[in-house]
Amino acid sequence: MAPAAQLCSGALAERHLPRALVRLRPIAAKAQNNDHQDAVRAAVRRIADKPNVRIALLSQAIDWSQEAETRIAGRVFPQALLSPDGADEVVSALLTRAASDDAALFALQFSWLRLLDDLDDAAIGQVTAAWCRVVEQDVFDRSTVQEVFGPVVHNVFGTPTCRTFTNWMSPSIRSDTLDWLTR
Repeated sequence: MAPAAQLCSGALAERHLPRALVRLRPIAAKAQNNDHQDAVRAAVRRIADKPNVRIALLSQAIDWSQEAETRIAGRVFPQALLSPDGADEVVSALLTRAASDDAALFALQFSWLRLLDDLDDAAIGQVTAAWCRVVEQDVFDRSTVQEVFGPVVHNVFGTPTCRTFTNWMSPSIRSDTLDWLTR
């Protein structure tokens, strides 16, 4: 896996985002119409098939405020989770962004909730396993992990999504998260 710090670098985003965003914006407009869902998915797959473009889009996605663009971000997330390496990249990119920008935390939590709502159990397991692998490398400050992760668990607590998510956690991560939620 590439170093987390490189995944969301400004240079990477500047290099890969402009062309991708130009191509995505008209697709985002179509995303408002359910008749275009298959076409939207296919287009996003074509645009986001390169890891650098995908990670740049994910980094940008939590800054997007318009509903159509948020829906496009929701299409990109599952594509990035098709392999363990891709899932690790996503988790590292999101945590790197949260660690460097406190203002991004709320948007990041919202993005995680939308992501989990749209995934099946297998994909939830994939991203949760990636979360645990990345977190347990101790690259990220534990308080950042708790600040991002806690509200997600809190908001889906008791749901099938939450049960799948927490079942994949290591005991140490589960304990820290519960401590964060109850303090």
